[in-house]
Amino acid sequence: MVIAHTWNDGTIDYFNVLDNKALTTRDVEGGKAPKWLRERVAMLRMCEINNSEEGETIGRRFSKNIIYVYLSKQEYKELIKLSDQGVQNEVVNQR
Repeated sequence: MVIAHTWNDGTIDYFNVLDNKALTTRDVEGGKAPKWLRERVAMLRMCEINNSEEGETIGRRFSKNIIYVYLSKQEYKELIKLSDQGVQNEVVNQR
């Protein structure tokens, strides 16, 4: 799952990629979000806030600026690669 934190205009500030098995999370800058993730966030922002009911298929709008997006295994792997690239870039820039 991804938790996307958005600005009031709908753009993604950053998002967290959650690993439910390891109980870990990775932060990724919103500018690195792939098109499919930006589109899902935009669709879910049009929905009513739903922070208690279950049964959605692509995600839910948890609050005004927090969107939960459910992922396939392939989508999860793609986002983990993005988060790994971000960490490598930060290490290189610190040298």
